[in-house]
Amino acid sequence: MLKVFKGEEKAFLDNSFHPQKISQHIQQYKLMKKLSSFVLAAILFVCTLLSITPHALAQTAFPTPGKNYYLTAKVSGKVLDVSGGSTDNGANIQQWEKGGVDQQKWRLEDAGNGYYYLVSQKSGKVAAADYKGVTGTNLNNVVQYDKVGAEEQKWKLEDAGNGYFSLVNKATGKLLDVEGAGLTDGTNVQQCEKNGTDAQKWKFETADTAPSVPNTPKKISIDAATNTGNGKRYFFKGNQYIRYDSDANKVDAGYPKPIKEWKGLEAFANGIDAVFEWTDSVFFFKGNQYIRLDDDGNKVLEGYPKPIKGNWNGLEPFANGIDAVIGGGDYHYFFKGNQSITFNKEANKADGSPLPINTKGHWVGLEPFADGIDAAYEKPPYIYFFKGDQYIRYDTRPYEPAEGPKPIKDNWNGLEAFAQ
Repeated sequence: MLKVFKGEEKAFLDNSFHPQKISQHIQQYKLMKKLSSFVLAAILFVCTLLSITPHALAQTAFPTPGKNYYLTAKVSGKVLDVSGGSTDNGANIQQWEKGGVDQQKWRLEDAGNGYYYLVSQKSGKVAAADYKGVTGTNLNNVVQYDKVGAEEQKWKLEDAGNGYFSLVNKATGKLLDVEGAGLTDGTNVQQCEKNGTDAQKWKFETADTAPSVPNTPKKISIDAATNTGNGKRYFFKGNQYIRYDSDANKVDAGYPKPIKEWKGLEAFANGIDAVFEWTDSVFFFKGNQYIRLDDDGNKVLEGYPKPIKGNWNGLEPFANGIDAVIGGGDYHYFFKGNQSITFNKEANKADGSPLPINTKGHWVGLEPFADGIDAAYEKPPYIYFFKGDQYIRYDTRPYEPAEGPKPIKDNWNGLEAFAQ
């Protein structure tokens, strides 16, 4: 049945289907379509942003092959280090507080196929996984060795995010790892299965010398020294020491070593101020205390460290610290600042008060070192005095210098490990 529209219904139809109204509807439709497309695109953009992981946002700049780096462990903030600054094959690799020394600097060299060598600036040897047990029974250990192109010497760098990398050994597939996630100096560095911990994340921090001072010479200085009766001399600097073969005129293999590895000196692990031998005992001084080791430094005695005050008659003026000691002959000579005290061995007490080093008739010819002595030792008939990067060889027969001041580097081969 045909419906007949009347009144308001007819007016509505007339308005709705008027050509002008139809055109307006079409324009509104097109506008809504454009708005819908824009909203959809915006939603997709936001979703894309949300899908990006923090790891992707923190892509790490890859280190440059051919440059030197410190490798800093995320877990501890300490750096990859060759134990004792050794240049020997098989020397252990550990972590240590960054000290700017060459044993902590590693050159990244391309080994091909996405792998790299870590080359020690100190020794020229490379970090290697000792999974075959060449240098020990710990098959997870990492050591330095001559570069021979072996797979155990090659490492792949994998982005670990936020400026860190994981180092994967080509031979074993294991990661460079701080053993036990240790936080202390000397903690061993090994290879371990991937576990995602901070002990396996390393940051490459540039170690190249600033171009503005490429030729700045390094100077050798020492804190303490002593001469033994077996042809060995011991030099101390910071937290390390060197054993020196006076007959061969060179540093013994495996040195420098940390002072803390010398049994009985753990309390003085951060440094020695002065040291000397007396009969079969060795005396070590640090601040206002001292340690005595018997049997040429091999036997630990109980009750040490002890205070200087109250145990050395007449040394009260030097009770807060000693810079150097000479222990030969009938007397000990203690030095502090620009003064010295003569200690009578037989009487077991000091002969009088401190005297300035440059006192007339006291130490003739030591005027260049009149403001203080860093270290000294005696090898009859000579006494060797050290100050800064220089030394004086002093002849005790006429009591005057035989040579010097001269640079330390000119007379002791191998003490470059103490250069700064």
